[in-house]
Amino acid sequence: MPGKVKHIPENSVSLIIKFQTMEEKSRLIQDEELLLRNNSRNINIQTINIMRV
Repeated sequence: MPGKVKHIPENSVSLIIKFQTMEEKSRLIQDEELLLRNNSRNINIQTINIMRV
């Protein structure tokens, strides 16, 4: 029947929310790792530049 809303059990909703949160957490961790990698690369470049002077 078109337009009929299917009832979603409460447990399912909490599982969906948990999954989204874990996905966001994973994305945040990846972002942090990328930042750390970029920072260490920048530090290495700065060190090389200092040694050249």
